Amino acid sequence: MKKIFEILKKYVVLFLILTSIYMLVVLSSAKIPFSIIKNNVGESISVLEKERTYPQFQLPNTSFYYDNWTDAIFFNVMINQSDSKKLYTAALLNKVDTISPGDSDYIELENLKASFNNSNTGSWNYLNYWFGYLPMFKTLLIFFDLVEIRTLLYVIGFGMISLILIKIKEKFGWKSSFAFGFSMLFSWVSINLMCITYACDIFTMLFSILLILYFSKKDNYSDYEGRLFFLIGSLTMFGCLLTFPLVTLGMPIIISTQINQEKIKKKIDVFKKVIKNSFLWVFGYGLTLITKVLFSIPFSSSESGSSKIIKWIGDNSFSERIEWIIKRIDYFFAPKKIKLIMFVSLIIICIILMIIKRNKKIDVKLSLIYLFIALFPVLWNFVFSSHAFHPFESYFYMISIYSILIVTLNLFDFKPKKEKL
Repeated sequence: MKKIFEILKKYVVLFLILTSIYMLVVLSSAKIPFSIIKNNVGESISVLEKERTYPQFQLPNTSFYYDNWTDAIFFNVMINQSDSKKLYTAALLNKVDTISPGDSDYIELENLKASFNNSNTGSWNYLNYWFGYLPMFKTLLIFFDLVEIRTLLYVIGFGMISLILIKIKEKFGWKSSFAFGFSMLFSWVSINLMCITYACDIFTMLFSILLILYFSKKDNYSDYEGRLFFLIGSLTMFGCLLTFPLVTLGMPIIISTQINQEKIKKKIDVFKKVIKNSFLWVFGYGLTLITKVLFSIPFSSSESGSSKIIKWIGDNSFSERIEWIIKRIDYFFAPKKIKLIMFVSLIIICIILMIIKRNKKIDVKLSLIYLFIALFPVLWNFVFSSHAFHPFESYFYMISIYSILIVTLNLFDFKPKKEKL
């Protein structure tokens, strides 16, 4: 009983520290005067006007776009933060000025222009709970406009992915490094780094992987592991725009499983770690969501963040949920011609290597664990089927690609020749 109390105490302390930091960040950013970011906001509005709401990359897949609809809303929120005299209200209200009702594709851009020119005629509140991504976005606007921020995110993200590839190669070998790199390439992550709405989950994922790889060097990694996943879940919800948060669980848990398979002999114990870490991620994510809702009670409306999640679970039938899963997988493999070439080429290479360098000692139990993790996106789309109509939900399947590739590459035994001295 005493041991359980000590464990709970660690999580309570961690949660209180995280919540304090979150509130400090949100409240501090709300005090940034609009006058400091006004020029860059003005430049960014000009960019949004040229691009319109959902400008697409030159790829035959409608999930590749800048989400200017959401960006326009948060520019609007930033303007209103400076107008509010109460700090708490400024930080958590998410007030959006409006100029006219309607369902126009460009209405949020028109609302933003009205707010910027102080010609609005009404207002509404966006979900009524705060987002951690907003303070970071607002801070960057002190120095950069929207185009410059996109470029900065791309450079930093590409650097983090490169570092992770090196660290994975050092820790697990080239097979895992190749599998991770291919899953990033196959999911067009490098492109989505430039979309601010998507970047939050992607950067949380990359940061989490680096954090796990750092702590894996410690002999007592298992002592930190649970709290790391609790932390990752909480960070995800703090900055979450409810796009594809599952990547911050699935990709790090694959890394952690590779660490545990080297440290733990019994495969059932490795599987238990997967379940435990998943639960702790959900626990951290859920507690932070509850905290957001509680802090936002003074501004509560008909649609809070928690009610939105319940709505996304929906009342779809079993067959409808399966249909959405199939659509999301189909979307993930677009553009089909290019990805088919990539996928078929990889399969042919793997078949040749398995024939030449077949691994005679295949760990079936360990392979089943990775295949279980590969099902995470399927389970998520099944549960939150009413949210699966969003094209970006296809990006979850980078988890499946990474897991399946690890299983596939372990089917053959390739040991490079030692270099001559």
